[in-house]
Amino acid sequence: MTRTLRFTAVLLAVLWTVVGREAVAQTAPAVSGVTITSIPVVGDTYGVGETIRVDVTWDDFIGTQLSCVAASNPLTLVVRIGSTDRNFACQDALNVTTLTFTYTVVAADSDTDGISIAASAVTGGTLILASDSSVAAGRALGTHAITNSANHKVDGSQTPPTAPTVSGVAINSPIVGNTFERNEAIDV
Repeated sequence: MTRTLRFTAVLLAVLWTVVGREAVAQTAPAVSGVTITSIPVVGDTYGVGETIRVDVTWDDFIGTQLSCVAASNPLTLVVRIGSTDRNFACQDALNVTTLTFTYTVVAADSDTDGISIAASAVTGGTLILASDSSVAAGRALGTHAITNSANHKVDGSQTPPTAPTVSGVAINSPIVGNTFERNEAIDV
């Protein structure tokens, strides 16, 4: 009798677990935000060689099947620079809520009113729910699309200035016995 009760209890627990898992429908992660995270070196305009970074965030953990940069079908974000669509490359990441896409400005790029990202900009690759690879993640940016971002213009004919570098440091204060006294100023 005890063995029968134990067997029945185990069988009910297994059935409950199987039925419970099948009863819960997984919902596809949806895009919850798009942010241009880079800042131009000079003002509001990127010059040749500068990298533009855009983060796309989903409301649940997503995964990318195989790789963001799979040679046959890479995951990209299509961004309009002037009248030209440029493919921003996905930076590899697995089981995250945010993917970063990057693009390096070339001499031919020009956009005087700011870059734009359409609602259907995520293309290629395979996006899935991290916890269930049979559920595809949403790609539509919806209300998170960006039109003419005034703080992110592009002029590929500009070469941004290089940042200054420190070539040396010297201490010019008078030193007595290689020791500074309390409240003594140190000139650098």
